[in-house]
Amino acid sequence: MINCFLCLIIALLTGCKTEAEIPVRFSDFNAKSTHKIQGKLIVEIPACKDYNSDMPSDSLFKIKQKLPYVFNGAKFENCFEKNFSSYALFSFPVSIVKSKTNLNMTQDTINISFDKNKSGFKSLSVFIPDKLRSSINKMIKSEIFIKKSDLKITLALDPEGKKGSFQILGGYLNNKPVQFGIFNNNGEKFKVTIPSYGIDLLLSGDYKYIAMYNAKF
Repeated sequence: MINCFLCLIIALLTGCKTEAEIPVRFSDFNAKSTHKIQGKLIVEIPACKDYNSDMPSDSLFKIKQKLPYVFNGAKFENCFEKNFSSYALFSFPVSIVKSKTNLNMTQDTINISFDKNKSGFKSLSVFIPDKLRSSINKMIKSEIFIKKSDLKITLALDPEGKKGSFQILGGYLNNKPVQFGIFNNNGEKFKVTIPSYGIDLLLSGDYKYIAMYNAKF
């Protein structure tokens, strides 16, 4: 039986080939050192099972073998179907880092930081380091399972009841496009999705994507 979390993931699918969703609680940033949380990654594949048997399909076998080499520590969770399409669901580690520099970045995971500036406002940044970026780009160039144009990264943020405000330069807030917006939050969970140009930045060089800035919670 599909569990409740998987049901939620199914509801979020909007036709994209590959979607990463990273649930982040604001208390995750309180740790004094770099630590890991778990994200979910959905990859569309041709089929979950072999057409002539109940055995796993060749495409599922390949993605189960290949993805952990790209995202170190990725674990296969399930394969499911929706609207005549098949999807492989994985969990994968994401690093929460404290430093404003790259000194504490981990090389084999997506890195997320929530740094405070001198004015007391915070910026939520996403960074893909060289090693992981190279592995993702190689998989994209192979045109197996993942294409850059179909890659989607969403941060599912939980202020844990803390009221605040923030700005978004450009992206999607709760699946709606926004640009240069100022938003108030009453402590509810919300989602920020990186737009295509942000994905291009993250995969093209030593760039951080600022998911939100001037945040105060």
